[in-house]
Amino acid sequence: MERTGLDPAVLVALDAVDAACTRGTRRPATAPTTRALQLLARRSPQLAGPGHRDGYALLGRRGATWRTAQPLLVHTGNWGSPDDDPADPEHTRVGLSPLGRLALDAERGTCGPVPLGLALGDVGSVHRRVPGSGTAAVVAVLDDPATRPVLPAPTLATGGTVDVDLAALLAGEEVTAHLGCRTHREPGDPHPPAWPPPPPPLPPELQGRVEPGERVSYGWVTCAPKAFPGPSLVVTGLPPGTGSWALAWELTGSWRGERSEPAAPDGVVDVTDRTSWDVGTRVVIATGDAAATVEDLDDVEAWLHAHPASHRLVTWQLPRPAVVELAAWTERTRADPSGLERLRALVSA
Repeated sequence: MERTGLDPAVLVALDAVDAACTRGTRRPATAPTTRALQLLARRSPQLAGPGHRDGYALLGRRGATWRTAQPLLVHTGNWGSPDDDPADPEHTRVGLSPLGRLALDAERGTCGPVPLGLALGDVGSVHRRVPGSGTAAVVAVLDDPATRPVLPAPTLATGGTVDVDLAALLAGEEVTAHLGCRTHREPGDPHPPAWPPPPPPLPPELQGRVEPGERVSYGWVTCAPKAFPGPSLVVTGLPPGTGSWALAWELTGSWRGERSEPAAPDGVVDVTDRTSWDVGTRVVIATGDAAATVEDLDDVEAWLHAHPASHRLVTWQLPRPAVVELAAWTERTRADPSGLERLRALVSA
């Protein structure tokens, strides 16, 4: 832990995954998660539990891209999503990411120490743990402390915003952070697609069979892309623990008057979750006034940020002031810079 700053349970998990990916002389990139969990249970019995639930959750947290911006593990298979639980371990595989390999090498002493706990946010008590500022920010501070004396605000893997008293946080004080939604505005479609025409009448050969009473299966499906003439407010980042589908569901309920939360402005005509792996988080709050511009969305944005589903309040506290932590890591990496050099290479890759 002193060579990486990572939680001991995380280091045990990395070691178990590395062992699972070692098959004699073969080194596959990933291994069955069930094998990794068996090895993890032997190394840390408290993570065994019924169905290896705690160990599986730990492996998920360190590899899911919506839980950590810089994963220590790589996942294949169905590891879930912000809105859905992962499949059973039998249907997933796990391996070390380049950052996870570096962490394990540093802890084993095959390279110099690296401040991954500080960079990834693995410092502080479980209930006050602070997200990291990222490896690039930590490397920049260690490389040039004269011009970059302090760390930037923590970043969220989910892309949400952070509103916190940074000076108090870095001083080691207990602070309350407001985690919210990140948004941008898009103009409306001046030429939205027209509604599709009504379905054609039944073909004569079918109509003749319907009249005598014979059962006939006949369907006509038509659709048009959903588009609205007014500008849209698009949510592109979320606070941790909030899924795009859940946010869209709650906002839709308020817009339709089915919830007691703040009522939506009159101009809102639709709320749709268009999130995908290709485009990322995208919850679209559409308006219907073609004469409106993106500057007219202030009331829509105020409604979003006032909605309970759009934000979280959390308590953060560093175990000691950041300047003290950075000074300690400066001394460690100066004695053996090989780990920091590898981290710098990963950052610049």
